[in-house]
Amino acid sequence: MIKLPLRGVLCAALLSTAAAANADTSVQYKASELSTEQGVAAVYERIRKSARKACLRAGGRDLKVVSVCRRDVTSELVANVANDRLTQFAQRNGMDKPVMVAQSS
Repeated sequence: MIKLPLRGVLCAALLSTAAAANADTSVQYKASELSTEQGVAAVYERIRKSARKACLRAGGRDLKVVSVCRRDVTSELVANVANDRLTQFAQRNGMDKPVMVAQSS
C-alpha cells in the first residue's frame, strides 16, 4: 500500500487555504490498481474525494476558492503518483478544465 501525501499544493486563492488543504491529506492506493482501467478510476475517485474534503475544510463557503483548490489539489496528487494511465484518465475526466463559478447579481 502506497500512501500519497499532499504537499506543496498552492491553490490560486489564499495561501491560508492552501496551507489548510495541505494538512493531513493523503490518498492510499496499491501500485497494482494502476494496471487496470477500473483500478485507475478508483484511485482517481479517491484523489478527488480527498481533494474535495481538504478544500471544503480550508475554503469554507467561498465556492471559487474551493473549486480552484480542488482542481489544484487533484492535479498535484495525480502528478505525485507519476503514472501515465492515471494522468491520461484524469485529463479525459476534466482535471485540467478551467474553473467556472456562477456569479450572482
